[in-house]
Amino acid sequence: MQTKKKSSKRVEKVKRIFLYILVVLIAFLIYFEMNVKGQLKNVVINQVKSISNEAINLAVDEYLENNKAEIENLLKITANENKDVKSISSNTYTFNKAKTKITTLSKEKIESEMENKGVYFNLGSFSGLVSLSEIGPPIYFRTTAKENVYCEFQSTFESVGINQTLHHIILTVYVDFDINNPFTIDTFTTSTSYEIAQTVIVGSIPSYYGNGYRY
Repeated sequence: MQTKKKSSKRVEKVKRIFLYILVVLIAFLIYFEMNVKGQLKNVVINQVKSISNEAINLAVDEYLENNKAEIENLLKITANENKDVKSISSNTYTFNKAKTKITTLSKEKIESEMENKGVYFNLGSFSGLVSLSEIGPPIYFRTTAKENVYCEFQSTFESVGINQTLHHIILTVYVDFDINNPFTIDTFTTSTSYEIAQTVIVGSIPSYYGNGYRY
């Protein structure tokens, strides 16, 4: 009789321990989903954006250094004898050529930087507390990132004085990311802009150029 009672008590004790472990596990999973996973996702996205921006900076710097003549040939501005602008024509071939070079360079740099630097979390990130996210040793994770790179040129005009206009050519590089790692699967887009050319135009310009244009 006593043996049965002891056995029954052991079973009840095992059930209580199992139930306790189950409750703790469920509570941990809920906390992880609501707090930790969201923070880890933000860490991944911010690091990928940072790596992307650094890579694009390198790509644009390399392009500007090696293609100065090409940049100077993007636009042709003609004026009359009074220095008033008659026309602003774009070299479509040169713009397309520049886009191809910048896109290719950017993609290569992003892939290289992602492979060399990788994505990591500090151990404190697993607490789910922002104040601890930068604390602890880094833990690196394999992250698959597919990127689609494309760019756009924009020409803008800015009045800088009497009968003087500052003409800007702005390059914007866009990257669509599709990332996948143990903690997040997500898609997002980054964009980075650079002024690659600036010209002071003396004389009036036609009003229809006032809003600029894109290529």
